[in-house]
Amino acid sequence: MKVLVGVCARQHPEIFRAFLLSLFGLDTEDMEVQYFFIFHNWEAGKSILAEYSQRPANVSVMSYRSQNRYLTDADTHHWTPDLVREVTHMRNAILQQGLKQEADAVFMVDSDLLLRPYTLRQLSVSGKDVIAEVFWTRWRPDGPELPNAWDFNEYEHAPGSLRLWRRPGEYRVGGAGACTLIRTSAIRQGLSYSPVWSVNWFGEDRALQLRAAVLGIPIFLDTHCPAYHIYRLEELPKGRAWYASLQTGEVAP
Repeated sequence: MKVLVGVCARQHPEIFRAFLLSLFGLDTEDMEVQYFFIFHNWEAGKSILAEYSQRPANVSVMSYRSQNRYLTDADTHHWTPDLVREVTHMRNAILQQGLKQEADAVFMVDSDLLLRPYTLRQLSVSGKDVIAEVFWTRWRPDGPELPNAWDFNEYEHAPGSLRLWRRPGEYRVGGAGACTLIRTSAIRQGLSYSPVWSVNWFGEDRALQLRAAVLGIPIFLDTHCPAYHIYRLEELPKGRAWYASLQTGEVAP
């Protein structure tokens, strides 16, 4: 199977380093994998990438420059309509690169995740056109842990879904994002992150959700290999401990 791994990156350097360690630690045996990074107003990220990429010939990079700054703090991430439009353009460029390289699938992954080594293989063998790996996040420091998937509308969950998604399995969902394998056969049908002009839902993953529904392409959530989301810099030490514990088979809480 030929896979293009796509990353849109504007990240704290140490979070990005932890992400790259897990990304290039994925089990890709018997797979042909290429990497495509788009750096959003962040030229320094290319130097960090060069430290971790052992096979530069498999890695392509692009710069995306604009006047819009992506800001995060100890509370949350600050998205604006302009930033969403820009990340939409970047994600669509990655999908088109997947077609250009004649890949079988595009693995779209955010640069603040830590991935279990078997993640890409797990998503690939599912055979699903669109399938995301679960991770859990406190979107607010004092809030509950919630997943990167939902059942309805912009972010609504059916009764029992949050409990169900803690169990290993594959589940049909309304939408998901940030750690998603998309078959290029679905892209050829017209699947993209482009907004639907008559629906005012915020976020490019919602546009993908709407377009998939109209095209009759179901979206699934895999929960066998939950990722770790370093949503705030203060969570980095715990994330590193979590990833280190994977090597011993004893995952840190």
